[in-house]
Amino acid sequence: MSNLQISLCQIDIELCNTHANLEKICALVEKEAAQGSQLIAFPECALTGYICNSEKEALDTALEIDSPEISTLRRLCERNAVYIVVGFAGSQSGNLYNCAATIGPGNYLNVYRKTHIPLLGFDRFVEPGEHGFVVQDLPLGRVGVMICYDQSFPESARVLNLKGAQLIILITNWPEGSFAPQMVATRAFENNVFYAAVNRVGDERGFRFAGKSAVVAPNGDILQRAKPQSEQVLRQKLDLSLADLKKRVVVPGEYETDLVGHRRPEFYSQLSKIEPDVDR
Repeated sequence: MSNLQISLCQIDIELCNTHANLEKICALVEKEAAQGSQLIAFPECALTGYICNSEKEALDTALEIDSPEISTLRRLCERNAVYIVVGFAGSQSGNLYNCAATIGPGNYLNVYRKTHIPLLGFDRFVEPGEHGFVVQDLPLGRVGVMICYDQSFPESARVLNLKGAQLIILITNWPEGSFAPQMVATRAFENNVFYAAVNRVGDERGFRFAGKSAVVAPNGDILQRAKPQSEQVLRQKLDLSLADLKKRVVVPGEYETDLVGHRRPEFYSQLSKIEPDVDR
């Protein structure tokens, strides 16, 4: 599908109050589906909150993938014929993960586990994701998902680009003062993909979150930017076919760039080394 309408739901979240968060998410899904959006995204840990103070609190807050909350969202997506991307503190076999679930009709479910883990909030207690970056070939288009700190590593978006992503969705918890909102245009431009970053707002245990969610075109133009510190929904139509045009021709034979074809991977082996050549 070339023409896709997405909604990014920049919301406040209540720590450890999954019931209230789920009610807010469900209401927004119903509303945005009625407005014609086919893909609706929510922030990192939108179901659970993020700033856990202990591993016990994190375990008590975390959801299994077959939890009643996830099951409710699956029924909601089926009923409204929409896809959603929603973050939550997840658990499996006693291990904790920072998760993003893509849920859709036809019993569709894909769970991405955050790859890059900072020492902060809930992430202090989680295991890093073990499956890497996956492009989901949905009826809507080819979609990749990342979580917050993943954006700081350009390899994350590049891998999704090389796997064919047309749209990258970043769910995040950017705090006030973070430079991260300025990075979205770069990630879109350097990969020629649509890039949709959805952040939260509000306060949680001394952390104030920045908002500033954004939808960015493959050429780096910011199509919409949400306000800081207020709940807001960004609704945007995208022509995903524009993300397939990796070769840019300004003047044929005189001014052309190709973000895939002009790579020199034979010189990039340093990127896959476990240890750098210099001390940190």
